[in-house]
Amino acid sequence: MHTRPTRPGTGKDFFADKNVFGIVLEVPNAVLGPDPRVGVWGRVLVPHDGRLVQGDRAGRPGIDNNFNQNDDDKRVWNQQEPSKDRELFLDKFAHVFEHGGHPREQAVALAEGLLPDLLTYDCTNADGFPNGRNLTDDVINLGIAQLSDGAVPHDGLAPHDDPRADSPFLGDPH
Repeated sequence: MHTRPTRPGTGKDFFADKNVFGIVLEVPNAVLGPDPRVGVWGRVLVPHDGRLVQGDRAGRPGIDNNFNQNDDDKRVWNQQEPSKDRELFLDKFAHVFEHGGHPREQAVALAEGLLPDLLTYDCTNADGFPNGRNLTDDVINLGIAQLSDGAVPHDGLAPHDDPRADSPFLGDPH
């Protein structure tokens, strides 16, 4: 059973009673090419009028949900490739950072750091998020802290304590 124990008197894990699916892609660093830094993103293709079209995409966790404020932005975001992110979304993302308490110049710099939305990885460093993502990385709290400039407190949840050493690496579903 996946559990994220809470620290005494804090947080409730929304996903505690849910099975969460993950994809683990294990690739030798040597096949990534000569540059130790890469960026990856994934997309979901759905059938539409007899063909497959892009219906969703993701790079870093929580980007679409936290930054795209309306259905039109979510639709455009999820149907495009990351190469258009800065052109179409930089000002909107910067506005969200400003609303979170960041001055305009800092908000723009933070938005530029998130766009294009790619999960980045440097094979010379195994520290975890934002360099790739370890199964125990608390990416949601890290993102909220960045967005709010530290004003929103940590939810108090501890990482899962049941990752496996072998594939599929995630603990057993409940």
